[in-house]
Amino acid sequence: MRGMLRRHRGTQAAARRALAASATGQSSGLSLMTPLGLLAGDVLMFVERQGRMTMAQLLQEVKGPASMVLMAVGSLIRQGLVRAIQQDVDVIVEPCAVEA
Repeated sequence: MRGMLRRHRGTQAAARRALAASATGQSSGLSLMTPLGLLAGDVLMFVERQGRMTMAQLLQEVKGPASMVLMAVGSLIRQGLVRAIQQDVDVIVEPCAVEA
């Protein structure tokens, strides 16, 4: 189990470096999909824990470049895990109900 945890932390660290490199316009040689997937996981956990919130609140709370957070939210919407509702000038993000 510890070996798996170490590998996961190593993968996470590499993905975080790739995310930081993409934010600064540098090429890390890693695919954008890995950091985007990790960020989508962070967004999903946060939205499931906190519930309904505005996109502005989500952007303030989740660490990462705004463009990456928006891509992560879009990915989660396409997967049917969260939904976004426009309310006046705000966009509300909320978890989708799980069907049994």
